Amino acid sequence: MHSLAVKNRKPLVNVLCFEPNPKVLSLLYNNARLNALDIQICAFAIYEQADIMTLSIVDGNSGMSTLEAWDG
Repeated sequence: MHSLAVKNRKPLVNVLCFEPNPKVLSLLYNNARLNALDIQICAFAIYEQADIMTLSIVDGNSGMSTLEAWDG
């Protein structure tokens, strides 16, 4: 959502998106296409080290997805 809003308001800015959640990734690709926004989309997360990790996805709130387990 933020990437699309930035590109829409500032079309000359290069926008690079990182989205590891497959459901959200699909929505991001579709929304960028539907809005004719030229953004770069990377289908992985950013973390402090390069590794293969498990993404914990919270149903109903994709913003709460995390690479590190927490009890909150």
